[in-house]
Amino acid sequence: MARTYIGDFCDYYKGINIPRSETDVEFDIPYLHYGDIYKLYDFKINLNTKYDKIIKIKKDVKIKPEQYLSDGDIVYTLTSETVDDLGHSTLIINKQNLDFVSGMETTIIRIRDKTNFVPEFINYLFQSDNFRQRLRQYVTGMKVFRVHPRDLMRILIDIPDTQTQQKIVSILDSLTNKIDTNRKINDYLADLVRTEFHNILKESGSDFVSFGSIIKVGSGGTPKTAIDGYWNGGIPFFSPKDVDGIFTMSTEKEISQNGLDNCNSMLYPKNTVFITARGTVGKIAMAGCDMAMNQSCYAIIGQKSDNQHYIHQLCLDMVDSIRQKSNGAVFDAINAKDIESEPIILLQEDTIEEFEKIATPIYEMIWTNESQNAKLRSVRDVLLPKLMSGEIDVSNLDLGS
Repeated sequence: MARTYIGDFCDYYKGINIPRSETDVEFDIPYLHYGDIYKLYDFKINLNTKYDKIIKIKKDVKIKPEQYLSDGDIVYTLTSETVDDLGHSTLIINKQNLDFVSGMETTIIRIRDKTNFVPEFINYLFQSDNFRQRLRQYVTGMKVFRVHPRDLMRILIDIPDTQTQQKIVSILDSLTNKIDTNRKINDYLADLVRTEFHNILKESGSDFVSFGSIIKVGSGGTPKTAIDGYWNGGIPFFSPKDVDGIFTMSTEKEISQNGLDNCNSMLYPKNTVFITARGTVGKIAMAGCDMAMNQSCYAIIGQKSDNQHYIHQLCLDMVDSIRQKSNGAVFDAINAKDIESEPIILLQEDTIEEFEKIATPIYEMIWTNESQNAKLRSVRDVLLPKLMSGEIDVSNLDLGS
């Protein structure tokens, strides 16, 4: 292995500062917001496959040449509200060299020598526990934590030969690519069931009722953080940070039964629809298992427990409607009254049953794929540090097989 400083083979550049409120998927130039790196993207982002869904900025914005993202760049978040979250990176795949801009609170890491330093390997290295622990020695701040890019450049690392880098990447990519494939399948399945739902709405009558007449809106709460016995007890504790796909399979934090008994949340059953009401507003996820919820969200449960897929689709329409009513204003809050008063088309019972027969196997397949992705991430998290440290020998791996 060769020992070198990050700054010996990398340059860094700061992203452009554009508020989230000045972005839209219908604008011109794709824009990588630091919050999306945490919530929407894993170890890599392929611009071609995400182009239609990624937020964008207007073409008249002044952009420095170095702020455009090229294939093989690594975008780093060196700012976070917690030390544990700090230091997430995403590899940019942009083979067609499309216009793509890195956003506020991001740092672009550009590798000068891609022959001896494989970008995919460096990105995985950045995500290893050992490297992130070393990064944290440079953290500054009290409420918002930061690492200056020049301190990142000072970190000394051991780099194996190019062939070994490629072998390690091949192993980790086999897991990452399977995760990406499952996500693409789920995107397709989500579009399929969404189209089917709207087709049924078009064919049905136009009897409108308030959403509150067919649902129950539940609230959440947080146990006291100072009481250790309330936390890390195995009960998933949903917050806006945990929205990732149609289902949320696991959460960043867990509480104990004692914590659940001493907060304002009930244990919501699988398939409960969660809507984020503060912070990141209007995100929707279904509980992949029984879980509690914090006070920044609402829980939506149909009055009949066997039509939650129908309720999920109505929630998607409801949030879209509330967003449109904001008329371009900042969409910064949803309250229970907004949800309950929203008019929705009431389908006949037999029509709802017809939709559920179509939707249930699709949602079950989505759940299965997301459950598998959770297991794949767990395996990757175990392998990553062992491969990076050399604990697992890859010398006999045949890349041509």
